[in-house]
Amino acid sequence: MRIDETKKVKLGAIIIAILLFVSVLYIFYLVFWADMIGGQNNQGEKVAIDKRLENKLVYTTNIDDETKYLYREDCEQRGGTFNACGTVCPEDAAICAQVCAFTCQLQDDEQKDQNGSLIWEEHIDDDLGFSIPYPDSMKVSQERANSVEFILIGSDQASGTELYDGIRVLISRFSFPQEQTLEEFSRELAKPAEGAGGKILEEVSLETEHEQFTYSFTVSSLGEYRHKVALVYPGEVFDVSYFVSGEEYEDLAEKMVDDFEVTDEQKSVSEKKGLVEVHSPKLGQSVSSPLVVEGEAKNNWFFEASFPVVLVDWDGRIMAEAPAMTSENWMSDGLHSFRSELEFDLTEENFIPRGTLIIKKSNPSGLPDNADSLEVPVYFK
Repeated sequence: MRIDETKKVKLGAIIIAILLFVSVLYIFYLVFWADMIGGQNNQGEKVAIDKRLENKLVYTTNIDDETKYLYREDCEQRGGTFNACGTVCPEDAAICAQVCAFTCQLQDDEQKDQNGSLIWEEHIDDDLGFSIPYPDSMKVSQERANSVEFILIGSDQASGTELYDGIRVLISRFSFPQEQTLEEFSRELAKPAEGAGGKILEEVSLETEHEQFTYSFTVSSLGEYRHKVALVYPGEVFDVSYFVSGEEYEDLAEKMVDDFEVTDEQKSVSEKKGLVEVHSPKLGQSVSSPLVVEGEAKNNWFFEASFPVVLVDWDGRIMAEAPAMTSENWMSDGLHSFRSELEFDLTEENFIPRGTLIIKKSNPSGLPDNADSLEVPVYFK
């Protein structure tokens, strides 16, 4: 009888041990395996997803380089863009915790073009007076009243470090004194980089790649930043600076900068493209005598192959005037190249070093309805 009781105790112990072993296995599955692999749910997910937002998945805030490839692969299979330091909040969140998370930016059919590429959106800022295109995956923020930041963090960016994989575009609007030239102010913009331990990599010079900008320079300050300076009107200027890390972002940055536009209603040059365009001097350029003016104008701006060009100082006093001439058949339709040369002297009356170049449409009839002109602000060296 005592032997039977001993067998029952042993059998009960074995059963309890088996149950404990199975329980441990189940707990291990729930805590570790299901967390890493996601349990292969009905949607076929291979990794755990902490949060689903509109067009974005938040995988985890547990940043681990050893498991990053799992999340990257999952995101790529979904046709999304993986971010190793993404935000955990929706794009329109007013307040968001500043923590890094593995995220996947998704696009639905309406957010892709016919080639499956990112579509471009237009940022129109009526307060600052500019517009610029940007890919919808970029984060747009405005921490200061005079500037707007566009940033895209690459998938290899490490958490809590300076940006080294991605692109950052900062558009700032500044005021500067009327006795200062645009070139002098551009040099001042480059100075803080030197004072902060950086250095000027490319000195301030005339911008040749983008017609809407007058001066450009490149500085090194926690990365290589290229600056493009555009005059709004005398005393107001835009500085477009951008940092690019990775060849895949170069085309993106070029498109943004190339299509940047000043939309301020008070901007100096009204839209006359297709009628008359001045290629030299550029808007806000520092000039000296003799001043060579070159550009293109529509045939109806000419009369007898010429039209007037006038240079005035800050107070409207005429400093020089000469005809702009074309060697082409000015009576034929379309734009025709022109050239003019003005000689002038600076006097004490020109103590404010700026003036205006006025391109006047020929108007032999004298009728007000036939009059037109284009004004280009310039500065004197």
